[in-house]
Amino acid sequence: MDIKIGTAERTVSRDGLVALMEQAFREELKADFAVMNRGGVRDQLNKGDVLVRHIWNISPFDNRMMTARAKGSQLAKFIKEGEAVDPEKTYVITTSDYLVNNAESRAGLGLEGILFENTPDMMRDVFVRWVKKQAVIR
Repeated sequence: MDIKIGTAERTVSRDGLVALMEQAFREELKADFAVMNRGGVRDQLNKGDVLVRHIWNISPFDNRMMTARAKGSQLAKFIKEGEAVDPEKTYVITTSDYLVNNAESRAGLGLEGILFENTPDMMRDVFVRWVKKQAVIR
């Protein structure tokens, strides 16, 4: 747990971590879109060495990542404002099993009718892998 995996040049708030984790999920799982719920981020990332322990503090749940392929026309609510989508293009989306399996979250994101598949990846493991590749969080 006390293995250094990177360095943070700044403190990243919980809100900032949501965006950072979504970036990590897109890049690591080769997805076009990702969503992370703020409630799943339980700590900030402090400036300095980043240890595996810090990622476990940020993401203490055993959530798995899930992915789906969906037409742009199916993603209206899921896509954040300002992101252009082609209604006919198929996109890869990724999120946690918690959001997919929670009826209220699924409805709020407009994910009804989209078939998600489990990946072998735990959410925090994807983030650890991404931080290692980045080496420095700016």
